[in-house]
Amino acid sequence: MRRAAKVDAESIASALKEAGCLNGASVILGISKATLNRHMAKHGIKSNPVDARVGEKHFRWTVLSVTAGTKHSKRKAICRCECGTIKELMLPSVTSGATKSCGCLASEVTSARSTKHGMHGTPEHNSWMGMKQRCNDPRAHNYAWYGALGVRVCDRWMNSFSDFLADMGQKPSPEHSIDRTDPFGDYVPDNCKWATKKEQANNTRRKHAPPSAG
Repeated sequence: MRRAAKVDAESIASALKEAGCLNGASVILGISKATLNRHMAKHGIKSNPVDARVGEKHFRWTVLSVTAGTKHSKRKAICRCECGTIKELMLPSVTSGATKSCGCLASEVTSARSTKHGMHGTPEHNSWMGMKQRCNDPRAHNYAWYGALGVRVCDRWMNSFSDFLADMGQKPSPEHSIDRTDPFGDYVPDNCKWATKKEQANNTRRKHAPPSAG
């Protein structure tokens, strides 16, 4: 038979904190729930503070119930998101803010970032996204000709499509795409323009001597 742990006010408080409920605490202490209640009354511990979390609101989650935890597993909670989704989550993740919603918050933030300028999906926005991808994403099919060679996007454009559009303006025609005046240079306002494929063909690295290493 498992030997019961020492049952004093400190051990009870520790078990309640770890388990999050009376059932889990009694398992940790190796005593029955009824015995635990007697010891709690003896030491003036009136309730399990974690049970009071029911009804609490953390970001978009509302705690509906708290399930038992043990010394081998953390306590869990059944929570309802503002959008109506109900999930079982690790309680510490909810109370600490590590989990703020069921995913609806991230979707809303992403949507807001994409649509606040009203240009999402336009040719200019697609050019901006493509420029960043080939300079920063090693998985991009043309990364070897840009990011791998040290070509970078300036901070002003990297962090704001609105600034990119303000500097570049809209494409003169569907045949135009972004071109660098100095094909060895970075994507910065003073080095970029909209150009047709024919104009870009006359401005490739092959047409220019590479920059001196000295």
